[in-house]
Amino acid sequence: MKSYNIIVLPGDGIGPEVINQAVKVLTTCAELFSFQIELNYDWIGAAAITHTGETITENTLKKYEKADAILLGTFDDSTADRDINIKNQNEKGLLNLHHFLGLFAKIRPIKIHQQLLVKSPLKSKIIKGTDMIIYQEMSESIQFIPEKKNQNSPSELSEYSIKKIERIGHLAFQTAQKRKHTICLMENANFFEISTHWKNVIEKLSKQYPDVQLKHLDIDQAAIQLLVNPLQFDVILTSNMFDNKLTGLVHEISGSIELLAAISTGNSTTIFQPSHSAFPEIKGMDKGNPMAAILSVALMLEHLGENAAAKLINDAIAWCIEEELTTLDINNQNPLSCAMVGDMIDLFIAKNGTIDFDVKSINRDIFYI
Repeated sequence: MKSYNIIVLPGDGIGPEVINQAVKVLTTCAELFSFQIELNYDWIGAAAITHTGETITENTLKKYEKADAILLGTFDDSTADRDINIKNQNEKGLLNLHHFLGLFAKIRPIKIHQQLLVKSPLKSKIIKGTDMIIYQEMSESIQFIPEKKNQNSPSELSEYSIKKIERIGHLAFQTAQKRKHTICLMENANFFEISTHWKNVIEKLSKQYPDVQLKHLDIDQAAIQLLVNPLQFDVILTSNMFDNKLTGLVHEISGSIELLAAISTGNSTTIFQPSHSAFPEIKGMDKGNPMAAILSVALMLEHLGENAAAKLINDAIAWCIEEELTTLDINNQNPLSCAMVGDMIDLFIAKNGTIDFDVKSINRDIFYI
């Protein structure tokens, strides 16, 4: 029987609530598909500072390196927001984690469910069928190079080696080969020399993948095209400089950021996490949407080769959305609590997709708005 060592880092805000539901689903999948999981919990973020005085320790990092995967919750709560020192420690701790594990690629699958088309600010006919994946290089760029400190004339440097651009480029091209054989590089070669460098490196690399069509879009034009015709995109490749702009836009048009998960991968243990923030305003109220955290488990199981379990999780989430068994963020008429949504997904999995009761009979009155 296969066995997996999973590090669980619930984090801050609603992180512990949504991660609890994700772990519940993971445990049920292990029982159903006959694999073992060893769960090792640890503090991270503001919660770690509160309990240990540090956001992350060297001994902790060494333990993570030996794990098969890391399930990460959310960073920052209201304490971190009020205290800039804690916020800075949080950010430094996450960067240290990425650096220690050799993580260089942030991967964000974006798929819009049929039932949630009406939740997007864009017309349904524009976004129906959207299914893309964004590859972001995360090991270099401005935030990893010391800035020149001068109050009168501050400056920041951006630097990318050919090797590191090629490294993530190979990942993106290989994914494109398994999908629709198209990839779009989104940069700003009209204004930044570093973007021209990216363009030149990726164009040269593309010759190794003759079955994949490469196109370029400057970031401003890319933003427009994502709004008017998102269906044209499949695999998107970008640098750290423009990722926040792109992903923020895509998250908005998806209808709910609480349905999106992300992967951070590289030379060592891979991290799987929900894309949304900590939502400190609803911390402890059982209102957070656990679906992104549970989707993170699906991505993790796919990464570990447990494809049947991953598919069943995705089917369970699709069923809950179709039956409107969802939380307040996407269902303001008859919402369920975070725990109840987790229970419904877990039940679907435990029954291997065979539901033998009327979902209309579920008592939703115990949830309050």
